[in-house]
Amino acid sequence: MKTIYTAGALLLSVSAFAQLKSVDTPYPNITYRIPVEAGAVAFSKTYERDTQAAGAALRKKDYATAAELYERAFADNNGLGILEHRYKAACAFAALGNNDKAFEELKRITKSGHFYNLDELESEKLLKPLHTDQRWEEVTSMVRASKQNFIDDLNGKEKEKATKGN
Repeated sequence: MKTIYTAGALLLSVSAFAQLKSVDTPYPNITYRIPVEAGAVAFSKTYERDTQAAGAALRKKDYATAAELYERAFADNNGLGILEHRYKAACAFAALGNNDKAFEELKRITKSGHFYNLDELESEKLLKPLHTDQRWEEVTSMVRASKQNFIDDLNGKEKEKATKGN
């Protein structure tokens, strides 16, 4: 069975949703469940298997294996990936000292406009080595802008709802 995601919402069968909920992740923020790429995206069982194994390797601090498995999962899915997995891949690359790959992943998720958790980004221990790189400010600025756009959108919807109610 393939799990299908869309940019704004999740389209999952009941069993696929159960599989998604059962994944043990140290990054539970729901915004990570949105795929980086827009439109409907189907992820194969190999993607799910590899990203789960990569997550387990990351928790065991086997950063090389985690990075390799995330890269394979993305490659096997034509370069497509979920924000949570891209974020974890960035952490693995940063832990290995591969700043270029870490920033590649971070920029990919921040350009999506769906990553809002600046506090987590700045407090993530594995990403601390990136803070002195000039690219760090670009990434955090993009997250701030995404967060503000999200808040503005919510406020606009609330105003619209209030106006319709009158």
